[in-house]
Amino acid sequence: MCCDNPRVVKDCGFYVCINCGTQQNKSVFIMPSVYARMPTRPPYSRRKRFLKLLHNVWADRLPRMKNAFVQAIVASKPSSVGQILTFIKSSKDRDFKRYDCLSRLSYEILNRRIPPLTTTQIKFCEGVFQRIEVKHRWLRKTFPAYSFIIEMCLRHRFVARLDLIEYLHLLKCPKRRAMYMREYSECFTRQTPVPTAQNRHTRPH
Repeated sequence: MCCDNPRVVKDCGFYVCINCGTQQNKSVFIMPSVYARMPTRPPYSRRKRFLKLLHNVWADRLPRMKNAFVQAIVASKPSSVGQILTFIKSSKDRDFKRYDCLSRLSYEILNRRIPPLTTTQIKFCEGVFQRIEVKHRWLRKTFPAYSFIIEMCLRHRFVARLDLIEYLHLLKCPKRRAMYMREYSECFTRQTPVPTAQNRHTRPH
């Protein structure tokens, strides 16, 4: 029996009396483990998503696809990229709406070998996206669609990869396309003025 001394401490998950050393018969609360991001792994961001979708255009990365989706695509026996896109669009299953897998499916099913962008071209696209982020913070409006940004980068004369556009799910709404062109067209030039505190009062409404 313990000496009932009130001085009791926890040692290795047990309550132990520091006066006589007797272990106390009490429950010990153990803090549950909490998931935390690795310090070396950067947090998820718009830039990270943009680069992921950009690399998906030439099947550089492998998006996760469910077996049912792959089997349904193979069973439809597509012979072109357009037929794969049509199958995805016409499908009513939400799990089949994988437009980011279009290039990977073309690579695996149609045996398409898609030439990637060069490092310089990727850096150019990344610079365009950074300017769009700056302009978006200035405008405080809806962020433009990633597919629109990638399409405009591929159409730019510095990149000039129109062959990759068929692997994109293009933005169809003419009003949104016109709005993005009106507000962000200057971001696709190689030298774009960055909004500063002096000209914030001229922000369009």
